[in-house]
Amino acid sequence: MRRRYSKDRIRKLSRMIVEKLKGEEACSYLVDENIIRENIEQIIEAYFSLEDEAHEAVMKKIEQMKKLTPGSAEWEVTYNRLLEMEINKRML
Repeated sequence: MRRRYSKDRIRKLSRMIVEKLKGEEACSYLVDENIIRENIEQIIEAYFSLEDEAHEAVMKKIEQMKKLTPGSAEWEVTYNRLLEMEINKRML
């Protein structure tokens, strides 16, 4: 599992999002801010999990492609293309 942000950083980010939403005139909410913040944290965590799963799937596909040299430009392009496809597939 590739962890990008700690729980504290995700929590801080969710608070920043809630604060930004509070400042928007077009945004109002009917539930407690903590519930919104917790939901935002869950969404961020779910996205990271989805991205980790997609990364694992892409690495398996790339391992089967014998022609690709790790670190080469072709490898990077292939990885990014496959990762985008896997993430899009999982988000549907």
